[in-house]
Amino acid sequence: MHVKVRFMEPFASAVGRPEVEVVVPDGVTVRHLVVHLCDQYPDLKMHLYEETGGITDYLTMFVNDKPVTDFEMKLDDDDFVMMLFPISGG
Repeated sequence: MHVKVRFMEPFASAVGRPEVEVVVPDGVTVRHLVVHLCDQYPDLKMHLYEETGGITDYLTMFVNDKPVTDFEMKLDDDDFVMMLFPISGG
């Protein structure tokens, strides 16, 4: 199945472009997509994982404009995924 992924900074720089389309197995989860993307784009891994090996708490993801609250959420063909770090300031 095909999934489109849009990257905001710093992910876009790590991947080398702001959007990719990847082919993944049916029933893939968001967690498996992250692993797949890190395999395809090794520079991405340093932005997504903590030193302990877990996915950073700062990662924010949306699937079809809905926030991901569970990395075990299954994806469907033609889903649109966005990856970003939330920005705050004052």
